[in-house]
Amino acid sequence: MTKIRLAVLISGRGSNLQALIDACAKPGFPAEIAVVISNQPDALGLERAATAGIPAMIVDNAYFKGDKAGFEQSLTDTINQYNVDLICLAGFMRILSADFLARFKDKVINIHPSLLPAHKGLDTHASVLKAGDTAHGCSVHVVTPGMDEGDIILSRTVTVKKGDDEAALAARVLVEEHIAYPEAVRQIALKEITIRGGHVVRQGKTAKISQPETKMSHHDTHHAAPVADAEAIARSHQMWNAFTKGSTYAGGGVVLVLILLAVLVA
Repeated sequence: MTKIRLAVLISGRGSNLQALIDACAKPGFPAEIAVVISNQPDALGLERAATAGIPAMIVDNAYFKGDKAGFEQSLTDTINQYNVDLICLAGFMRILSADFLARFKDKVINIHPSLLPAHKGLDTHASVLKAGDTAHGCSVHVVTPGMDEGDIILSRTVTVKKGDDEAALAARVLVEEHIAYPEAVRQIALKEITIRGGHVVRQGKTAKISQPETKMSHHDTHHAAPVADAEAIARSHQMWNAFTKGSTYAGGGVVLVLILLAVLVA
């Protein structure tokens, strides 16, 4: 089985990275992690990668202060060394530009701790509690230039319980994140879903494509074959029968008049 190759981008402890490492270690899982890249040199996730024998790279954004383009170019160069099929953001705390995403079109996904499109951005657990929501969860989505705005690949839900605080809610959501991210990668690897033009296409479903109106030329209309339905054919037969009957009666009347005239003249 050919496995897709992942680059996992992190900034911190890398718990979702670990979920992906564990999934990729299972027999038959259709993906492997080619490289882990952190923008923070002290990220715990780098140790997780090293323990698993995965190349762990640092592209420290602090060295590119005020030069986002330079940072993203270095990030691009690092990713391109590893022949990557899919980039998974796992707690990567940098907003990627449209230029960077264009370089890896339809190849960047993220996991977010809310049921998108609700509660985008940071502090989602506090936001859910403040809003009085009864359901919370996580979403794996396509990364687009707008923050947390891309198509949702899949989501998992938890119930907000009475007495929940941010820590309790975050812990339950994290359990679902560790299930959701490997599952999203599996579906992409097996082409159960495809990311096309920034949108998620499910297997067996195709986007409706509108056909442009085609104008026929004079040559086309001259040679186009006419199409008639059964009712039109029947109506034409009825009209022809009526015409022939009328013609027959009219012809008989003319003959009778001529005979009468001949008799009178004689």
